[in-house]
Amino acid sequence: RYNKNIKVEDSNMPVGFKYIYIFSNPAFPNQYKVGQAKNWKKRLNQYQTSDPSRGYKCEFSIQTKEYSYVEKSTHKYFNANKEWVKADLKEIINKIKYYSKKVNGK
Repeated sequence: RYNKNIKVEDSNMPVGFKYIYIFSNPAFPNQYKVGQAKNWKKRLNQYQTSDPSRGYKCEFSIQTKEYSYVEKSTHKYFNANKEWVKADLKEIINKIKYYSKKVNGK
């Protein structure tokens, strides 16, 4: 749910890093928004303002320096419709972790 009191700064974010996030909304079953942002909480709040039921939820997020590569590779792998992926949530998370490890060496 939208929370105007949520802290939107992320002072722990290393320079040059962003989050890759997965958002869900019950209005779009089995579809997930895979995107990138410096602050996923702020991005989530932006989505909530366009949804009268405030149904968006963050399912997963991970910090990475190669956020563009991870996001684009994930979209391509799942043949995303814009930034929306229709697949099993665990499979999407595993693929994002795979691409993140591939570029971050962890």
